[in-house]
Amino acid sequence: NLSKKFKIKIVSEKIPLGTAGALGLLKNKIKKDFFVVNCDSLINCDYSSLLNYHKQNNFDLTLVVSKKNATLPYGLCKINPKGKLVKIQEKPKIDFLANTGFYVFKKNFLNQIPKNKNYDMNLLIDKMLKRKKNIGVYPVDENEWQDFGNWQEFNKYSG
Repeated sequence: NLSKKFKIKIVSEKIPLGTAGALGLLKNKIKKDFFVVNCDSLINCDYSSLLNYHKQNNFDLTLVVSKKNATLPYGLCKINPKGKLVKIQEKPKIDFLANTGFYVFKKNFLNQIPKNKNYDMNLLIDKMLKRKKNIGVYPVDENEWQDFGNWQEFNKYSG
């Protein structure tokens, strides 16, 4: 239930700038911390809780991540520095945190983005890590994230 009326202003790229580069067009237009979500991701979480977590921890950037696991279809070979096999692990299961493409930014974080340059989010995050910025992660359950970035996933949910 939306009790407020919202104004929407569309900002268009003249050339492709990448996810982070396009955010650079918002410099001096954003007055508060803000959400960014890739158009091929759907996140079902408590956005108020996420924003509170971001603010309470004074993060410059918060990445929403999802717990995932995968089974490698191959045997994993571990070797020593001389190239000798130490161990083989057949079809190992790996647990990891996947970036969902959903972020919470501090408003002043936009100052870190080069102007009118194609700049992807991973480059921005790497730059901020090198500068020792405060970057946090907010985990969501695997079933709270749907990634529609490929046709196989899209077809699962499109019915």
